Parts: sequence; C-alpha cells; structure tokens
Amino acid sequence: MAIYQSIFKCRLCGELFNGGVASSELNALETTTDACFGIKSEVFNAPQIKEVHLCVDGSYGVADFQGRKKINSPK
Repeated sequence: MAIYQSIFKCRLCGELFNGGVASSELNALETTTDACFGIKSEVFNAPQIKEVHLCVDGSYGVADFQGRKKINSPK
C-alpha cells in the first residue's frame, strides 16, 4: 500500500518540507488537482497552493506546493 506525501518548497530559504499525506491515489489526485486550480478542498490534510514557512533563521517565507510524492510502504 502506498501513501502520497505533500511536498512544499520555501521561496525564501529553499527548504523542501513535508505537509499532509493522502492514503489513496484517488484522494491524492483530487486534492492535488484542487490545489492547482485554487479550489478549497473539504478533505482533511488537503494541500493549499501556498503555505507560510518558518525558516531556520527565524524568517517567515512563502512555500509553494510542489506535488505529492508516492511512498510505498514495506509489506
């Protein structure tokens, strides 16, 4: 079984970081599509196209949704 991890990248510091996960391919596809078109999803942990990021140096950056990374769990 696979999960789909949201990935974001901060514009200010360049850090890649994880957001919420989706437990099904259909949920991952739908919530990713909604984010791309700016549709506010009612699904728990649905990614937004932008998020605020607290950088290591204490600065606040704007992070962009990069997509969902498929992670296969060991059987």
